[in-house]
Amino acid sequence: MEVFLVLNFYIMLSRKSKYILYIAILGLFTNCNKEKEEINVYYNTTKGDGLSWSLNDGTYTYSIGFTSNSKIKENKISEYNIVVDSLAAGDLVNKEKKTYYIKNNLKSYDLIKNKNQMKLNDLVISAVYHYYCVSEDCFKAPYELEIDNHNNVKINIEVTQFQRYTETEYGGSYKFKLEPKDIDLYNTIQNKLSKNIFVTDTTKNGINGHIIVLNKKFINNNYDIIYDDMQYSSLLMFADYIVLKYIPSKKPSKAIHNIVSFRKPLFPESIVE
Repeated sequence: MEVFLVLNFYIMLSRKSKYILYIAILGLFTNCNKEKEEINVYYNTTKGDGLSWSLNDGTYTYSIGFTSNSKIKENKISEYNIVVDSLAAGDLVNKEKKTYYIKNNLKSYDLIKNKNQMKLNDLVISAVYHYYCVSEDCFKAPYELEIDNHNNVKINIEVTQFQRYTETEYGGSYKFKLEPKDIDLYNTIQNKLSKNIFVTDTTKNGINGHIIVLNKKFINNNYDIIYDDMQYSSLLMFADYIVLKYIPSKKPSKAIHNIVSFRKPLFPESIVE
């Protein structure tokens, strides 16, 4: 009966009214799909520890930090951090286990695309000694990552013999294209970059952190700066997010890509040939 009434109502509409109704339904459908495709991004400004990031795509939550990164199957970002045996100020959850919860100082990362001041033709990021955990699988991945202006990604992951968690099948090279939702996030990050990001600072070696190369130009490897600066930190966050998301589901190639990161490999003899 209800279906008959709806059909009868539709037939009685004028052509213009039908068109308006069609546009409205299409817009609603598009917005619903868009919401599902968006990546919610938050950052935490804990003083002295650099910016940390939390991303959620509706299925997984990605936590990106100074040296440790993780991916868990969770459909929302938690407002609290659980800390075990912590002396930090927090509310006690379990007295026997000395478990505390501390409210995160999360701020939303504005995904509205601003007018672009500059365009990246090429982004290269080199990382050293970073942990990655996907469910129970944890590994260290010293890497070189390159994204070109067509959103193609190349990654080399070193395998070293002196680190824990490096007995992994992930060592080698990868090549793939970013998914649409990741392209949107990457474009948003680019749109927030200003021209002053090209001011170089090379007072530190960056051996325990990252090196950034933009448009073939060596930018910054001062770890006292790049983890606290929003522009640099957002680029590093995106690179670690890409490693977490794509690498565990792919098989590496033995052929190493030619990526110019201005960093010598940690242990040349241990690189996959």
